[in-house]
Amino acid sequence: MKSLKEFHETNPHDDIERDITALAHNNQLIVVFDPAGANGNLKDAIAAAILKRIYFRREKNASSKYKSLAMELKWCLVWDKVDHARQNVFATHIFENISTSHTIQEF
Repeated sequence: MKSLKEFHETNPHDDIERDITALAHNNQLIVVFDPAGANGNLKDAIAAAILKRIYFRREKNASSKYKSLAMELKWCLVWDKVDHARQNVFATHIFENISTSHTIQEF
């Protein structure tokens, strides 16, 4: 394993550029908490960060749509976000066409 000095002597800018590129590609996952902001509630900032991750996974892996919906419903239960479930999960997704096998496997 390289020492910190050896690590930075090779090319210190490679890692920085790689990290900046990764941040640019995944900017929807970045959450900034500002305690002086709207309500300064850390709990809401954490909940929003987790929800962003759920949305990100849904976009990146469309094949597991039901799994991500289940994750979002679990998020609603854990964070007591009943209004979010009504307005965003149940209002925008159709569950009538889910077969019993989907229900058992995905949920």
